[in-house]
Amino acid sequence: MSELLSRDQLDTLAELFNIGVGKAASVLSEMVDEEVSLSVPLLECSQFENAAKTLQECTAERVEAVEQDFTGKFSGMSFLVFSEQSSFLLVQRLLGSEIPLDELTEMEQDALKEVANIILNACFGSISDMLGVTLESGIPKLVSGTCEQVLDLARVSSDDDPVALIMQVTFALPAGQVSGSITYVLTADSARILSDELENFFKQMV
Repeated sequence: MSELLSRDQLDTLAELFNIGVGKAASVLSEMVDEEVSLSVPLLECSQFENAAKTLQECTAERVEAVEQDFTGKFSGMSFLVFSEQSSFLLVQRLLGSEIPLDELTEMEQDALKEVANIILNACFGSISDMLGVTLESGIPKLVSGTCEQVLDLARVSSDDDPVALIMQVTFALPAGQVSGSITYVLTADSARILSDELENFFKQMV
């Protein structure tokens, strides 16, 4: 069902997400009192069954991810995914800690969930504002494991043919770069609604 969204629609969504991550970068910069920039390349659309494979190619075997559901005009699940090492580096920078990590403590888990909440909600906000739709996000949850385990279909939906939207994200921090990905999983019906809303957006811009 990935053909539900055209390349033009994906490019428009990527621009909306870019606006959102730009706002999120400003908030994160204030948190660490240093400039943080986030870059998002092209948004890719994939059938759900291929999403874990795509993510696996970009990360290590085991990942740390924050999942957050969203509801409204269309609904689904969102995931901010890092390799374990990237998640350690990110929370160390945010918390100002130089202590080597081999697992995330409760404080560091909370920091990672806060980062994800800021970024994902900024993206939701950009879509809501530009498309004129209402979207509400749930409580972020931290999940660990392989990409297949993180994107466990049973936790996402019972839809026969869900669609995954995948973006790679680079966090440019003073101490270096950390890479992750943002993935949205929507039911086929929600993807159709999103496609219709994007078409309405295009018509208003003409």
